[in-house]
Amino acid sequence: MNKWILFYLFHSIYFNFKYLPFKQAIKLPILLYKPRFLELSGKVIIKGPIKTGMIQIGFFRVPLYPDTGCMLQINGTICFNGRAKIGNDSKIVVSQTGTLTFGENFNATSSLKIVCYKDITFDKNNLVGWDNMFMDYDFHKLTSVNYSGGSKQRIWYNSYRA
Repeated sequence: MNKWILFYLFHSIYFNFKYLPFKQAIKLPILLYKPRFLELSGKVIIKGPIKTGMIQIGFFRVPLYPDTGCMLQINGTICFNGRAKIGNDSKIVVSQTGTLTFGENFNATSSLKIVCYKDITFDKNNLVGWDNMFMDYDFHKLTSVNYSGGSKQRIWYNSYRA
């Protein structure tokens, strides 16, 4: 047995029992490696048969990236429809109004960043490479601009939305 399992087992136990029903949590389906919790007030849902370690987040797989584990801020809902593996140096942020869904057999290597304010869904059998960022919000506010004629117009700066 690897020594790191014992050190981070408490984090995984805490996370599973905080978010999952007892019958699911007792099987420890979610394993976390070096997690940093920014906020944990949302929900996590697992659909399908539950197995120990079926969801792994933050595990060190690529020596090119720092062995920093993962960062989680969950205010909304994360849904796992089966097995998922998310590599080290990854960050997941889901706002109160956000729903993030991972399909069956989701796999991301290292440095995945997800910012979900409304809805992001990955279908089944997805493989995401290194250094990818998925966002459904661009953080640029709607502003009022005064022109010399005194009229105001609302404009968006960099307003791409996924």
